[in-house]
Amino acid sequence: MNDPNKGIVGQLLRFGLVGMAMTLATAGAYVLLVRSGLDPFLSLTLAYAGAMLVAYRAHDRFTFQGHGARSQPAQRFGRFVAVNAVGYALNQGFVWLMVVRAGWPDWTPALPIILVTPLATFALQRRWVFN
Repeated sequence: MNDPNKGIVGQLLRFGLVGMAMTLATAGAYVLLVRSGLDPFLSLTLAYAGAMLVAYRAHDRFTFQGHGARSQPAQRFGRFVAVNAVGYALNQGFVWLMVVRAGWPDWTPALPIILVTPLATFALQRRWVFN
């Protein structure tokens, strides 16, 4: 019997390790870029794009190694980009809501970027990208 949840705990832990590194790198780069005078939205875009490229390789080779089929790598990468676009939109929403709308300090979106977005993207990556 093929259990669809087999290995999910290990995947979640590995996703957490890779995700934590990538999320902290994204949040740190965002703060550095915004503090250097760049627009908050541009800062997040640059930070997110760089981390996304590294994260694809890490999730493919480490997090979801042995999970799902490995055919159609172009489709898998396209889906990965789409999932990250969802994560990016969430993060931009946090910037808009917290910095633009609420007028909070420019560093505050780093908190939901670290706590919320990774859980949403794990679920999508496991079910759709690396399935």
